[in-house]
Amino acid sequence: MRLYDHDRVRELPKPWLTTPSVMEIKNRVTSDKFEWPRKASLADFRAMIRRGNHRPSPGPDRWEKWAIKSLSDSALSLVLDLHNYEVMNSLAAQPGVQTRDLMSYLAGIKCWANRHKQPIYAIKRDQMKGFDYLSPDGFRDSILAYGLPQAIIDLDKAAQSQVRCFIHTAYGATEPIITSGVNKQGGPASQLKSTFTTSMGHYYLCDRLKKDKDAVIVTSSSNERKDPHLKDAERELLVAMVEATDDTYIFSRSAESLVQHTLAMERFQYAYGWQTQWAKSNAYIIAPRNDKTYPNTITFQSVTIGGREVNPLAITEHTIALIKNDLDFLRAKVDDPSARFKELENFIETYQFPTVIGRLPITLVRKIISQNIVAKCRALLSLQPIMPADAEKLDRLIVGKVHKILGFPFHPNTNIATLPTAQHGLGFPSIARINAGLAVDGLQRDLNHHIPAYRAMALITRTDWICEKNQCLDPLDGIGLQKNYTRQLKSIPAGWITAQHTMHNLSLSLRETDQSHITKGDVSLSHAVQVYNHKITPIDPSRKINKITLGTLRRMKINTVHDLGKWIIDDDGTIALQSRQVTFDRTWTQAARKNWNFVANALHQNLHLDDLINGPVDLAIPRLTRQTRAENQIQGLVTSCGFQPSRETDGKTWASDGSMIPASASMMDDKTITGAATGTKSLVMRIPGRNVSILHGEQLGLIIALVLSQNSEISNANEEHCRLLTDHLNSVRLIEDSQTEISQIPRLRYMNGRSYYRWILSLAERSPLKIQYTPGHSKDGTLETRMNNEADHLASSSQKTFRQLPTAPIPTFFMNTFTFHHKTDGWIESNIPHYVDSLLVRKTQASLQHECSQRMSTWAHDKTPPPDYPYLKATSAHSAAVQLYARSGQLATADILRRRNKIESDQCRLGCEATESARHLFVNCCHYQPWRKEAAKHLVDTTKLKAETIGCDETTKQNLISAAKSLLSDDPKIWPLHYSLYYLGQIPTIDQLITDPNMNHIHQRRLISHIAADWHLSSIRLAGRIFGDFQKRMAVRNECPKRRP
Repeated sequence: MRLYDHDRVRELPKPWLTTPSVMEIKNRVTSDKFEWPRKASLADFRAMIRRGNHRPSPGPDRWEKWAIKSLSDSALSLVLDLHNYEVMNSLAAQPGVQTRDLMSYLAGIKCWANRHKQPIYAIKRDQMKGFDYLSPDGFRDSILAYGLPQAIIDLDKAAQSQVRCFIHTAYGATEPIITSGVNKQGGPASQLKSTFTTSMGHYYLCDRLKKDKDAVIVTSSSNERKDPHLKDAERELLVAMVEATDDTYIFSRSAESLVQHTLAMERFQYAYGWQTQWAKSNAYIIAPRNDKTYPNTITFQSVTIGGREVNPLAITEHTIALIKNDLDFLRAKVDDPSARFKELENFIETYQFPTVIGRLPITLVRKIISQNIVAKCRALLSLQPIMPADAEKLDRLIVGKVHKILGFPFHPNTNIATLPTAQHGLGFPSIARINAGLAVDGLQRDLNHHIPAYRAMALITRTDWICEKNQCLDPLDGIGLQKNYTRQLKSIPAGWITAQHTMHNLSLSLRETDQSHITKGDVSLSHAVQVYNHKITPIDPSRKINKITLGTLRRMKINTVHDLGKWIIDDDGTIALQSRQVTFDRTWTQAARKNWNFVANALHQNLHLDDLINGPVDLAIPRLTRQTRAENQIQGLVTSCGFQPSRETDGKTWASDGSMIPASASMMDDKTITGAATGTKSLVMRIPGRNVSILHGEQLGLIIALVLSQNSEISNANEEHCRLLTDHLNSVRLIEDSQTEISQIPRLRYMNGRSYYRWILSLAERSPLKIQYTPGHSKDGTLETRMNNEADHLASSSQKTFRQLPTAPIPTFFMNTFTFHHKTDGWIESNIPHYVDSLLVRKTQASLQHECSQRMSTWAHDKTPPPDYPYLKATSAHSAAVQLYARSGQLATADILRRRNKIESDQCRLGCEATESARHLFVNCCHYQPWRKEAAKHLVDTTKLKAETIGCDETTKQNLISAAKSLLSDDPKIWPLHYSLYYLGQIPTIDQLITDPNMNHIHQRRLISHIAADWHLSSIRLAGRIFGDFQKRMAVRNECPKRRP
């Protein structure tokens, strides 16, 4: 069988084994000895199993991860012994890399070629049965080439020797087939072996391209002009090869160079059993010149394939198509949002809902859309986001299919359908919000990526966007955020354009957290002058500095702000640029001297440091300096704030805690958060911003304790007895995991509150305290309990004087290089897609409140979220369908029909002398008055029962009963807008009806929740019942044919 035969490949020279890059790795491994195998300790093992999905599907051994995690140390030791006995080979070559990262990298290449008008040739090769044809020699050669232990090869040979394979048929398993030296596709080690093998080829190709004048070297436009504007503008990135699964791209600036390097890689892969499937391979040219004619095909050279008697070094030619201005990878067009939109549009249009007797309930339709349509759309959008307008079209298309299923005559409002139920919508997923969240998250991910090549590509793109496309204004922050960049689609990745559009609409900026290079003067003078010109043009255009003036200074080696002078604090407190003293010698012409004085004076008078910086000026201070200042600030506040030391401490024990009010506040709600620490010193601080949680309070308490303990008496005590008590178990586990051999850097990369955690880990390394967990709110009399309760009381009681508390320093010095910031919410370190979704929901809700004739006036009514059951889970959900159309103003009442020229009169068709509107039908129509009375009586009974069960005073009880009686009628005493909107799911504000001063907050919220749920359910069910009967009567009156099942 060809798949299991590796003996037909003739031996070839292997220059990749000694290429400079491979030898550099070998020397590095030799100098820093690689220990393998290495046993894990119990702490290491716990740190490993805490990572990732907590409840993944069990493996072949059927062991559940959650069960293993909960074992005690003694029981887990048995599992650890087994783990140390088995050699773990299922390692990811690059942890944290997603498929979308490759697509973003390719989009960066494509946009760079278009921006710089640089034609780039590329070939995409398709490999035949990659893992099946892969020879074990590739992995073993790489182990030797990189200087790794021989034991790895010995283990691999043993694992692949005399392996019994069974074929499962319809009649049972066959007799075993004995194989040796075969890489099992899908096995735990197959990806690792493939990656090690191809890595040699990648290094080999890079070393070849370093000597090739036609190699693709990506850099910024300003760096090509020898005038890099920003620190990232100096970056250069060699683009050689991109590979995923069985597809591989090779790049070059000329066809001849591409053919040569492709032949070299063909020989490399042939040596290890791989072959190219030329029928599925294509060549591409990106950014072709308009003044040049390109062929439709291109001929590549490859090895000659045959038995051992055939010389593989003999060249065989293959002619493949040359595709212009396009790239596709992993079945997706690279940086082509239109193609992705058409694909999604076609998928949604052709999707067939299941056929049932009768109509599908709206709840089932929602679930089908969420699981079968939107789930696939989300996966495709993660690779290539689409434009916001196209995403909104898809939402309308989905709601249109829902409308067709429900059978109502007029189309509902898409925004109301896709609004969450808590915001008075119907809870359908929104592709527009998903697309926006993925695009914004992708932009942040690209700029902060832990893989240097991906990050370099993103930073070069950002630099060109700022300095070449936007005249030195940051499009992701400050003034540049207000502009529209849709016209730059081919020059900037489409996903970035979508992200910037979303950020502009939400006033969300992506801010660089370390701009200290600006204070050092490591900024091009050209960049500073461009910013100065932006500022001075509206005031006095004649004072602009032109390129000729700047050119004379550049000829005198004045290239950066540092060459011109340094930043000083003026008398008025502004940070201005002070020129340095220059001795004009003979090399300085009169024009140069004049221009020096003009530029120096102009920049000193009109350019300030904050003109070059986006965000607060302290971002221009080096990170370490900011950290030192923050810790010194905390130390200094102890004496000035006057908090008393702990009465319970033994002098070596500290405790910390956090407090948040209200305790149930969500991410977007206003809240007050404090962090407290007590020991030989005590301090309480408050956390600014809205996008924070109780987690930040707990973290702040730990930070305060760790900082205060550095200069206290315990620094000289026995460190074994010095400890910090906290009831926040997750923080304790993270600190314990950081002290193991398992790196916590990937875990912290996108964790909520990551900057605070990094600060805690930095302090923990320098502090004598051992951080220890203690259960909160215990009642025993131990020292741990007493100190924890004291810290808890200190944090909670300080909420009464929240505004007088000192503000905690924000650890921008430990934030990701690029971090989101909102003017209201502050720095954003939470889940970005969820945060963007929440902002878009609030914006949509606010616009609907002003556009829908008070139908969505949630601002005036009770804020309790309606129950999910009738909208998401009910098996018969006619009431929810009526709510969708009623809130959209699309019910087929006479006033709507007459307005759309469907009927001649808008009088009530049930006999009333009034206009037949939705309000008349549900609130005033005498035909349904008995139904309203019956529903009102039921409401009074249930309200009375709930009030008596939960417990409240007589006044509150009567207020609630009185409101229940008037809920279905226009009673200005209880309805904020003086008319009833029960048929839209709105209810009066219940808080105003509860006057019991003795009722605690928890009982009050419980009573409100129960009453609100009962009133809402009764209201929408009555509305559904009335409109259902009305539809039947109108169908009989109009002699409508019965709907066929």
